[in-house]
Amino acid sequence: MKSLNHNMWNMKKQYDHIAQRISHLMFLYHEYCTLYLMFLERYEKFIQWETYLSEVFERLSKTYMEPKQLLYKLEFELLNETNLKRSEYDWLLKTGEELLSVEGTDPKSGKSEDLKAKLNHLKYLYKFLFESVRERCEKIKSIMKTKKELFENIESSRNILNELETKLSAPITLKDVTQSALDTLLVDHSAISRQIDEQSGVVSQLLNTSELFLTDCEGNGLREYGERILVRLNILDAKWKQVIEMCALKKTKIIATWTLLGQVDKLVHDQEQWLSAQETKLTDLEAQATSAPLHTLEVIRGDALDVQEDIGARDLLLETLESLYTELSANYLTPDMRVFQNAHSLLTAWYALRPRCSQLVSLLNTLLSPWQEFSSQHSLLIILLSQIDARLTSCELEPDNTELEELKDLLKVAQGDIKKANAQVKKVYKSCQKTDKGMIQNLVKEYENLYKDLYQRVNSVPTAKEKQVQVSTLRFERDSSVQVDTLKQPNEYLRDLKHALETCRQKLDTLAALPNNKKKQTLQTMAACQASIEEIKHLYSLLVEQCGLTPDQAYFNEVQAILSEYGIVRANRKNFEPR
Repeated sequence: MKSLNHNMWNMKKQYDHIAQRISHLMFLYHEYCTLYLMFLERYEKFIQWETYLSEVFERLSKTYMEPKQLLYKLEFELLNETNLKRSEYDWLLKTGEELLSVEGTDPKSGKSEDLKAKLNHLKYLYKFLFESVRERCEKIKSIMKTKKELFENIESSRNILNELETKLSAPITLKDVTQSALDTLLVDHSAISRQIDEQSGVVSQLLNTSELFLTDCEGNGLREYGERILVRLNILDAKWKQVIEMCALKKTKIIATWTLLGQVDKLVHDQEQWLSAQETKLTDLEAQATSAPLHTLEVIRGDALDVQEDIGARDLLLETLESLYTELSANYLTPDMRVFQNAHSLLTAWYALRPRCSQLVSLLNTLLSPWQEFSSQHSLLIILLSQIDARLTSCELEPDNTELEELKDLLKVAQGDIKKANAQVKKVYKSCQKTDKGMIQNLVKEYENLYKDLYQRVNSVPTAKEKQVQVSTLRFERDSSVQVDTLKQPNEYLRDLKHALETCRQKLDTLAALPNNKKKQTLQTMAACQASIEEIKHLYSLLVEQCGLTPDQAYFNEVQAILSEYGIVRANRKNFEPR
């Protein structure tokens, strides 16, 4: 009985233990079922949340925004949301693992594979979403940082290129036109060229980095944001190419400028002495012009015209120097250089020389104008009176009433010309020096005395009718012994003709040798030649017509030769003949 009671107690105790375990297992099973249902519910919600965030992420990836705005949405709307769901993610993983461990004890259960798939899908989605958002944020931050660095580097490179451009645009300064000065300038230019080469590597690197930057921007939907840097890149690239071109041109310009400076320096050196001599000569002529007598004014004007002609002959040199000076000015040459200043001074003095010379010539023409007009009138009067004298001499030998009347008319014309000349003398007195008045009075007396002499001779010549009752002096009758012959012998006329030919020859040689500016002497010599020609014609006529000599005996060839030579000389000096 005792043993039975003991066994029954043990069995009851075991029964209670088993009931307790069964109750505990039922509690656990109920709890796991509740947990599993909760897991499934929260899992579905989490998947929906991840799906929604993935759609938002995709939408943000396709929509263009400013990087800062996009980064704000990614960080504060997606990344923060993802971080907030971290605890939910961890609970799902932990709960899923627990459920998987419970299901794993039952080999017949098929839920373990389903739980594994759900857990793997959960891990994949969460990791993909979190990593994608974080990676996108980091990429955007990298793009913004790269753009900032590119802007800074581009600005720095642009400033350096601007400095190099300023150096290349600086005026070319040569202390002297020597090879050493050129070498110094070329050494400085080589240093600038090396800086450009160094900067070329920097610019090339910036261009390569910019290409990668633009690729990243396009890959992250920020193409418009990246294209903003293209404007600065294009400006930098254009500046870089411009500086390279300027560097090559600057070297060529340095050598060309040095060559031009050498030419200018040589021209200036060659012309300085000539210019100084012309200025000195003009100064002397200007000083003499106000106090010189009339005969000296002609010489002064001739000298001034020579200076003016010399200046005109050097116009080509002036144009060459001016062209070189202009070209140097266009090459940014500093105006404080010695050669440049010398060229400027020379050009200024040269340009002032021509007006100064023209003013002097104009002044001399003004001073000489009354005298020249009087001198011309005087010469015309002398020629006219000399012609009247020659014709009157012929008329005295063989009276001709018609010729005599013409001579009287010519004397009346000469009388009118004398009045005009005397009126012009008054104007000459106003502009001439005191020393010139005596010479002018002698010229006036010359044509007045000649006119008075001719006037008396014309009035004293007998007419042809009166001459018939006089002893014949015009015919030489060899067979008449009752006439009184007053003509010279032919030999005497031949000697007079030969002497007249020699005298006229000397006067023609003198006339041919006179320069054109000796107007007064030319007119006087022409008048003397005209008188000699008239005498030769008269003597030749007497020998042939009155003395009965043949033309050859009367020196026909010599007379024709002297007449032809006089015609040629008179044609060459036609501007000096009286009108």
